[in-house]
This record gives sequence, structure tokens and C-alpha cells, in this order.
Amino acid sequence: MDEITLNESEEYICSDCRKEVKTKDNICPHCGAPFDKPIKITKDFELNKLNDFSKEVYNKIISRHPEWKSYATHDEELLEFVAIYIPSPVSNNLFIDILTMEGEEDEITIHFGPPHIHVPMYKPFKRHTIDNQIEDAEEIIQKIFNEEIILARTRPWFFRNPTFSWLSPDKYNSFIEKNKLYNAISWNGLFVYPENEI
Repeated sequence: MDEITLNESEEYICSDCRKEVKTKDNICPHCGAPFDKPIKITKDFELNKLNDFSKEVYNKIISRHPEWKSYATHDEELLEFVAIYIPSPVSNNLFIDILTMEGEEDEITIHFGPPHIHVPMYKPFKRHTIDNQIEDAEEIIQKIFNEEIILARTRPWFFRNPTFSWLSPDKYNSFIEKNKLYNAISWNGLFVYPENEI
């Protein structure tokens, strides 16, 4: 891995555990993860730096969920996009990430661990409004909050690597019975495998 030098006058968070890092080391002092890409902290979130789509998404989400305002920042690479990182109540390493993207389709992306889902607004016909996108995103987030979606790393088939995926509680139980899970965690820790590994 190439060595990453951090500017000591700036602040960063670990790309794995999202805890604040003030070091030139390549290892996070909190979780021990190597820095693939430390994320620069934007101290002062500036709404006027967002593009029109991201600004509207941010305003609508925060009007519905003002408690998430402190979790908002700029996308780590492109300041015009918003990123909202909601921390899990049971694990310092688990977040729901709400991100905006623009391209052929304007979209909100929801990450829960490495797996993610895109909620697009199709151009040029705008068959999906921003309000529809936010409602769809909220539905996904609520399922994570309700532990209807479990983050899991499943055992590989043959020589493939372990795979991260989202499982329903039924699928989770089935994978445990068939010994197909490496590990798993749910938002409030109701589903944890192996046990007591939060």
C-alpha cells in the first residue's frame, strides 16, 4: 500500500470506523485498520457549496430528520455532493451513509456497510421526484432501524472471496443453520454473529 501522509493541521476520520484521526501513521489508532483513504473532516458544513440537487435533498431530509443535521458533511471527494453519516447505537464501526450523486440520473445512495442501494430520479422524464426518492430512502433506512435488514459477510463458494450482503432475519437464520456466515450485525445488535462480537 502506498504511504499516505496526512497534513497535521487538518483533521480526518478513518474510512473504516469513522473516528477522528490526527496522525501521520497509516494505521487507525481506534480500530487498527490501515488507511485506504482517510476522509478529511469538513468542519464547517457549507450549504452554499452544494449543487442544486444535493441542496434540495439535504433540506428535505433535515426538515424531516433534524436530529441528523450534525451528521451531514460534504462528500469526501466532491464538495458539491452531500454525505450524511448516521452512526449505529451499538457499534463504532457501523454507519448508514446517505449520499447524493449526479450524472445521467440524479440519485440518493444508501450504504449500510459495503452493500448499498441506488435510488435514482430518471432524466429527462423525471419519473421519480426528489420527494419520492427521499420516501424510498427512508423506507430502506427504517428497515435497517427495525432490524429487517442485517449486514452480513457470507462464506464464499469455492475459491471466491467472502461476500458482504444484506439479509432478512429469515435468511440470516437459514445461513447460520447452513454454516454460511462469517459474521453479521444488525443496527441495534439484535442479530450478531458470532455472538458478542459487536
